[in-house]
Amino acid sequence: MYKVLFLASFFPAEREPLAGLFIKKHAQAAARYADQYVLSVRLVADLDGGAFDLKVVKENGLKIVKVRCKTVRSLIPKLSYIIDLVRYFRGSLLGYQRILKIWGKPDIVHLNVSWPAGFLALYLSIMKKIPYILSEHWSGYVAQTGSFKAIPVFVKRIIRLIFKRAKVVTAVSGYLSRSLVNHRLVRRNPRIVPNVVQIPEEPGRKTKPKRIIRALTVSLLHDESKNLSGLINAFKGISRKYPDVRLDILGDGQDRDMLINLARNLGLLNRRVFFQGYVPNDQLHEWFQKANFFVLNSNYETFSVATAEAIVHGVPVVLTRCGGPEEFVNEDVGILVDKKDIKDLTEGLIFMVNNWQKYDRLKLNNYIKRMMSPDIVGRRFLRIYEEVLKG
Repeated sequence: MYKVLFLASFFPAEREPLAGLFIKKHAQAAARYADQYVLSVRLVADLDGGAFDLKVVKENGLKIVKVRCKTVRSLIPKLSYIIDLVRYFRGSLLGYQRILKIWGKPDIVHLNVSWPAGFLALYLSIMKKIPYILSEHWSGYVAQTGSFKAIPVFVKRIIRLIFKRAKVVTAVSGYLSRSLVNHRLVRRNPRIVPNVVQIPEEPGRKTKPKRIIRALTVSLLHDESKNLSGLINAFKGISRKYPDVRLDILGDGQDRDMLINLARNLGLLNRRVFFQGYVPNDQLHEWFQKANFFVLNSNYETFSVATAEAIVHGVPVVLTRCGGPEEFVNEDVGILVDKKDIKDLTEGLIFMVNNWQKYDRLKLNNYIKRMMSPDIVGRRFLRIYEEVLKG
């Protein structure tokens, strides 16, 4: 087996269990076919006893070195930013040196999200002649966010070099791939390797309770990107004609209070619309089992794992044309509606209220399984490793 150093710019942590969860699932898929070590480095404000904290752990079948680096507080923000970058790189080197001692030199580096972990990948490529591939997930490259343009110029130059030296670049969707091309980070479209979706043993109930029809959305409560206010307003529009339809909103975020107040003011809170808070990933299966259909009203998405998870559980979807997920949602698994269009969304909801039971749950399950199962994605990464290392 190839020895693969899996560098993660984002990775789940105790206080941030959702941060980089999609990267962790890629790591678990790749680890099926490689001897792998994960290196996760984070900047934190509350670190006692020194500038760095390093732990070697085994977690969900993964071997991981986790490094925490204490951030620097300064009256000059630009100075703090530069010092933090230097400290992050030092923490990355400490983590790599520990991995060398435990495990030896890797054959290849698999970088996930170009910045900031790409700094170490670049160093290892230039100084140690270890090749790397880059899997990009970050939605900041999408034009609607403007995040990439806001990055300091010198960091952009480093990111461009990281992309340039990568032996292979992959993206989780064609939508993200085209965004990378538009920023001239790559000359041609990267290869598409989707996010991983865990395959349930049972895709869903054969029959659902008919008295109450349950719509489900799983989302960060960030209205600018997810447009949950539009979804709540659409539910107000159908609540009189369809009094037995309810919406469960799973997730947390900065706009939670605003959205709760909106639902309350519309007379929907805990009557038609229910905020269930953050639900751990391993408990989502229970909610998909209860749902009659899933709805996503985002303004932009590079992929949407939640949409794919709904489909693999046999749950049809109502989805806005928001980028990545519309590449795998077709008429056999759900319907597409225009984003920022309450009328179109309302019509889509009404259609699904009346037609959810017509979708074949096993067909939905198999459709996603063929594209996004851990085994399928793991094999695709193995072929890329072989291509790079065999030249």
